[in-house]
This record gives sequence, C-alpha cells and structure tokens, in this order.
Amino acid sequence: MAGSVERAGHLATRSHRLTIALLAGLVVVLVAGGASAVAVSRHEQRSSADGTIGRTTQSTAGPSATAPRPTSSGRTRHSDSPAPASAAPTVAASAPASSVVASSPQPQSDPSTAPAGPSNNLTVMMSPAVRAHPRSQEVQQLLQSYFDAINQHDYASWTQSVTGALAARQNNQQWLLAYATTVDSSIWMQSMSDDPLEVQMRFTSQQDADLAPSDLQVACIHWSLIYQFSTEDGHLVVGSTIQGSVKYVKCAGQ
Repeated sequence: MAGSVERAGHLATRSHRLTIALLAGLVVVLVAGGASAVAVSRHEQRSSADGTIGRTTQSTAGPSATAPRPTSSGRTRHSDSPAPASAAPTVAASAPASSVVASSPQPQSDPSTAPAGPSNNLTVMMSPAVRAHPRSQEVQQLLQSYFDAINQHDYASWTQSVTGALAARQNNQQWLLAYATTVDSSIWMQSMSDDPLEVQMRFTSQQDADLAPSDLQVACIHWSLIYQFSTEDGHLVVGSTIQGSVKYVKCAGQ
C-alpha cells in the first residue's frame, strides 16, 4: 500500500515537471514568433521607404536615356517618331524610301520615282506634278536653302529657313554635332498640296553610322517624308514633318 502511494506521488511529480517544460517551450515559441513578426514588419517598412513594394517595374534610366538620340540628318527630332521602312518585310533593302508607301512599282518615266542616290547632285529637284504647282518655285528655293545649310553645316542659315519653334529645339552646338557628317543628295520634291502647304520629299543622306538613327546605324539612308510649311514674319519657312510620314531604308550594300 505504501509502495503504491509512493509510485503515485512520483508520477504526479513527473507530470508536473512535464507540464512546466511544455509551458516553457510554448513561451519560447511565442516569443520567437513575435520577434520574427517584428523583423518582417520592419523590413517591409524599409522596403516601402525605398520604393520597392507596391510599385510596378519602371525603367531605372535617367531622363537623358529617354531623350531622342541626335542623328546626322536630324529627322528623328521632328514631331513624330519615324518607323524604319526596312522593318517592312516586303521592301528590299535597295528599294527607294518612296516604294514603302506604294503598293506597286512606280513608273520609271518620272526621275523622282526612280531608284534613289546617293549622288553628287545636291540640287532640290521637282517632279512634273510639283513643277505644275503655282508655288513650286518659291518652295523649291526655300528647300534649297534648307538643304544647303545642312550640307554646308551652316546653323545660322538653317535657322533662317525653319520655323522659330523648330530652331529653338537645339542650339548651335547640338545642331552642328548632329549634322557634323551629313551630306544630303538626290533630293526630290515628289508632290505638293495646299491648305496647309505640304511637300512629299525623297532624298538620300550619307553620314557616319554612329550618327544615323539608333535603329538603323548605317552610313547611307534613303528617306521619304512630308514637310509642312508656314509663314513667319512674312516669309515662308520649313516646319516639322507630318506625323507618321517619316520612313527610311538603308541604301544598297549597307
């Protein structure tokens, strides 16, 4: 009888000790969990302060990375972003830029639609359709001044042939850097329209490849675009290109 009482007391003591051990372990787990929660909370606060939580992925490039790259011809600095005609799978690399906007081959009787330069001819030429326009001579003289200024790298003359808004987009140093190696040739006025006055142009530019458009870095490019014109201080001036009209393709052999 005494032995049974002793064993019962011994079991009660072991049960009491086990209960204390379990309670102690539970306290340790709770304390550790609370510390982890605090650590996670603090990490989220730091991450939120750094802008890495709750924000969609954005470019880490600075403002200069989004600015248009200067090109030797300056065409990409106009009001629209030209799409390279070479991206069209049906256009051969040697085709003139004007073929990009035509669904069928152009008649070769008109030199302005024949395969483009480059050439030694820096004169602005007119197609028969343009020559019949009553303002063709006036516009041709203005465009000749415009392209002469580019080919001669004459910023002052260039600013006199373009709108004030266009001239204000770049200073002398920026413009000279962009046009440093440019030679425009085989320049054609292909068509003209009124209200507003616009001219469809085609020409070939030669330049250092690293000064060409960033998506077509070659030394020779055929261009097709539409210039719009306006009058400032009583004089006709060249404005920016028509949005979506600028197309370009590399010359043959590039």
